[in-house]
Amino acid sequence: MYEPTPELRQALAAAQKFGVSLDAVRAVFDALAAGGGRMAQFNHPDLGGMGQWSQGGMTQVGDMFNQTLKERVGALCSTLAGQLQGLADGPLAMPAKAGDAGRPVQPDPTEEAKPASPADDDPLALIERLAGLRQKGILTEDEFAAKKAELLSRL
Repeated sequence: MYEPTPELRQALAAAQKFGVSLDAVRAVFDALAAGGGRMAQFNHPDLGGMGQWSQGGMTQVGDMFNQTLKERVGALCSTLAGQLQGLADGPLAMPAKAGDAGRPVQPDPTEEAKPASPADDDPLALIERLAGLRQKGILTEDEFAAKKAELLSRL
């Protein structure tokens, strides 16, 4: 009988705990591995489409007004980042997709993470972009003020 690897058991537990598919866990794990375990950019329907997470507490999901999803994705990312840090002494490995007999998949060392544009790291540039979204009616005044306060605290 097939015995799942410890990594596969952890991934399955995370998928079940956070109500997402194993494929969504894989997407986050791969994104975290590419981001050094401190940040992730991902795109998966279970996670609200495109999104990003950073260890400092920032989580963004495509379904930006779904606070429950945002909190769940943030908790998933934090959990998997902790698992990645626990594996820091050995190779970072995510269980293979179903049908691969539980063999771990190693990240491709030749792949380079896409560098963030300078505007993504500049809180003032982000505030300007958010102001544009507020003017278009995409963000409410309260949402804009909350995000602005968060970004200004980084300065």
